[in-house]
Amino acid sequence: MKWKGINFAFVLRYVLTVSIGYLAVYVFILSFVAASQAKERLGLSTPLSEVTALVIATIITMPIVIPFVWKRLSKVKIGELEINLSEVSAKVKLTLADELGDVQRLAMGPSALPNLIEKLAIAISEAETSNIVEVEFGIGKPPWWSTRLYLLAALAKDYTDIHQLIFLESQQDRDRIYVGSATPDKICQALAVDNAKLVKAYHAAKKIPAPEHDAEVPEKRVAWIAQNFVWQFSEYGGEEQVKEFVTRKSLERYLPIIGNTLEWNGDPPTTLLIYQIVSRPELYVALIRNNGQLNLVVDRLKLAEHVSKITLRQQLE
Repeated sequence: MKWKGINFAFVLRYVLTVSIGYLAVYVFILSFVAASQAKERLGLSTPLSEVTALVIATIITMPIVIPFVWKRLSKVKIGELEINLSEVSAKVKLTLADELGDVQRLAMGPSALPNLIEKLAIAISEAETSNIVEVEFGIGKPPWWSTRLYLLAALAKDYTDIHQLIFLESQQDRDRIYVGSATPDKICQALAVDNAKLVKAYHAAKKIPAPEHDAEVPEKRVAWIAQNFVWQFSEYGGEEQVKEFVTRKSLERYLPIIGNTLEWNGDPPTTLLIYQIVSRPELYVALIRNNGQLNLVVDRLKLAEHVSKITLRQQLE
């Protein structure tokens, strides 16, 4: 409420604040004097020290001050940032990896081609909104071939917004053991050095014109490239004669994967953990459990933006 430029609500809050402040000071001084004279009043053998008198005075004064500042204090979580890491995790889509990693599916004959193109087109369309793709191999998982890994990385690089491939290993007692990660471009470069036939096959597949009804749909055009990539290996006796199984050892041999991780078992994240994540150089930071299993992949830039907004909001409050 204002009258002639005077904000009565502000004036009232100001008077109330000053009054409570003076009241707290008065009570504190009175309590301190009383505590200092406790020897005479209570018949104590020795007088109370000044420190003890200050502590007693502070305890007596606190009920006056705390209700006044409690609302403000409850809005600031000291030493911690209330952040849900799942809200800043990287988007994952597994469909594209599943479709391309199936070593039988792309090798199907012409009769299965229309259905295959349709499935691949859907998978590629989904991948356009993803940040990372997971490639899991090992016990109980379908084998991954180096040829399909190159195809996945090349398509991700050329036609999607996928920035990182995450490699996971399945063992007898555990699955989703984090091995490392790399960008699609780095994967293509490493595999090309190890096997030049992959580059030749991919470039040849891109040059083959798609049928008119598929060429008009970008996703189907890309699916057509994937199918033709596999067919390019017929001159070498088939894709199986060119491939190498993807394992932890093969990745470590030819690919400089990013293996640095931070341990996090799912508890509310500490300020130290948040600082460690935003200080990392890589765009996506893998958080693993203490048994080596991947827990979450955090988008570092998204987390940094989230932290800055929370910090500024707390300051404004």
